[in-house]
Amino acid sequence: MRLRRLHEKARQQEEEEYEYASAVRRLRRRGWSVLGNAPRQVDHTRFNQIKAEREAFRAECEGNVVRKIQEASKQRENILQQIAMYKEEKARQENIVRDAARQEREEQNAKREEYLTLLKERAANTRAIAEEEREFIRECAATESKYRQNRIEILRERVFAKTYTSGLLTNLSGTLCGGGRQYPPGDWRNTFKSPLRRLPNAGDDAFRKQWVTELQEERRAVARAEVERTKRLQTSAQREAAYRDNCERAEALRKEKDALRERKKQQCEEVQLFHKALRQQEVEGQKRREEVLRALRESKRETASIIRQAIEEEEMMFQTLEDEELRQLQERVAQMKKNKTFSPRMALSPPAERVL
Repeated sequence: MRLRRLHEKARQQEEEEYEYASAVRRLRRRGWSVLGNAPRQVDHTRFNQIKAEREAFRAECEGNVVRKIQEASKQRENILQQIAMYKEEKARQENIVRDAARQEREEQNAKREEYLTLLKERAANTRAIAEEEREFIRECAATESKYRQNRIEILRERVFAKTYTSGLLTNLSGTLCGGGRQYPPGDWRNTFKSPLRRLPNAGDDAFRKQWVTELQEERRAVARAEVERTKRLQTSAQREAAYRDNCERAEALRKEKDALRERKKQQCEEVQLFHKALRQQEVEGQKRREEVLRALRESKRETASIIRQAIEEEEMMFQTLEDEELRQLQERVAQMKKNKTFSPRMALSPPAERVL
């Protein structure tokens, strides 16, 4: 807008000069001259110099503006490249974190499957051992029942015998006297009180039944005590083995949980550090972008101020030139008014002869 106004002013000034020169030419044609005998050559060296300086300064300003624009474009391209690199790095880091989390989940699933398989194997082994123990207990019970039935049959045959041979009495007397068969220590036959000691009552059915009942009860108590002792020994051993297994399993689970907790804590710390680094990078990138934008705004402001100052100086220069030319024209008009006689030698040259 300012350049347009300046061009308008220059064009108006040229038109006014042309009109003034036309008026002077018309006066010369009439034979009147008011400015001198000979046409005076106008020196426009200073004006041309100022105009050249103005053009050079304008070209320099335009070159500076173009250079600033190119620098800003390069900086913008660099910023866009940095932003693209930052986005790629961020995506790569996110992919790394995602792959690490997926790998960790796969490892945890594999460990869980392995642990479940181990638990199933241990449970199967425990069931097999329990089944073997139950089978052994059943076999022991069957053997004990068979042995008890055999002993009861033998004792029944002895008790219900109606006749006694001499050999039998001899053996019984030897047994009663202590010179018969010897049994191992702790055997029930060493402490057994035979009803044959009471020979007069041996034929009593009620006595025989009572004796058989007591014998059966005593044998059942001894067998029950033996079975309980065996079960107690086996149960205590199994309980101790199960307790040791449970302790070892609990210790292994505790160690595994501690390791998992430490791994999770370490992973959380790594994720926090990664997020912190990302936030720092984002903050630094934002600061760099703000600094670049601030520098661009400052450079733009400085360029605008320089251009504005150059335009103001140019306007001042044109105003000075206009004032100088107007003053010269006023002086000439005043000189024309003072001179009463007009001479054609004092007239100005036409615009075609002026050196602009």
